[in-house]
Amino acid sequence: MRRNPVGIKPGALERIARKLGRRKVKRGSEPNYGSPEVPDLGHPISIPHHPTLKPGTARSIIDDLLSDVDEWNQYLDSIDADGSPKDADETNEENDEDSDDTNDPTE
Repeated sequence: MRRNPVGIKPGALERIARKLGRRKVKRGSEPNYGSPEVPDLGHPISIPHHPTLKPGTARSIIDDLLSDVDEWNQYLDSIDADGSPKDADETNEENDEDSDDTNDPTE
């Protein structure tokens, strides 16, 4: 979809936006989708209602939605299973486990 954004219908992007937790919000002249559950995640995205979107417009919206995926991953990594923020010690331990010592110049 990102590589060839020709002929993309707004409905396809609206469905993806809804799956990422965005809801239609009243703002501006075009339909906008925001994240009311977690307002810190992403700015509102405008998805115009046209028969098909211009490739540049579609690519921009897709980039915003991909950014949402990254922001959700960061947000979900920062909370415990019960929804409370992780302790700084827990986060550091996870980062230490993920680190790779293969680039150690002393070896």
